[in-house]
Amino acid sequence: MEENKKTEIKLPMDKTKKKWIIFGIVFAVIIAAVSGTLAYVYSNQNAVASNLLYVFMPKSITFKDNGNDVTMYVEKNKDYKPGSDSMALNAYKFYYFDKDGKRVDTFQGHYETPTRKCETGLGFLVKAKQNLDTFMNFLKIALIAAAVIILVLLILLWYKLWNKKMDEKEALQQQEIERDAERQRYLDRQRVENSLSEKKQKKGKKR
Repeated sequence: MEENKKTEIKLPMDKTKKKWIIFGIVFAVIIAAVSGTLAYVYSNQNAVASNLLYVFMPKSITFKDNGNDVTMYVEKNKDYKPGSDSMALNAYKFYYFDKDGKRVDTFQGHYETPTRKCETGLGFLVKAKQNLDTFMNFLKIALIAAAVIILVLLILLWYKLWNKKMDEKEALQQQEIERDAERQRYLDRQRVENSLSEKKQKKGKKR
């Protein structure tokens, strides 16, 4: 005896559901990325902080010594170990070039001659902090603007979906009205035809 084979009919996924699924996937990816970034930052706080400060540091600071310009430069200290060294300035190397063009490395940006003494390392940190504060203020404004834009887009998306549902609902109601009207016309025709048929039958009996 042959078994009846059932044919599965796969209905197409509703576009609205598809959009929400895509939105959910994107949101999950963003959450995972943010969580991973926060976990990395938390486990490497000193390294991240030193790299961040270096990004916002000026590449050089120029000052006067006995009427002459002296330019102090900064670069990352490749030998710096964040876990074992808590001194922030040790994450960088500060150096300048003397009159003969020879590089002179300093300890944490300390510069001292008979005519001038200054701590340029602290100057680099202060300037980096100022630049970072400026960037953070700009970032706050940008995030607020982005949040407002996203909120507006979500409202527009909700309105568009709601409007679409209302149009579909109205279309279904209109189809139902048309079907009812068509059904009523059919019943009216049937009644007319039945009435005519009855009249013909009555005439036939009289004859």
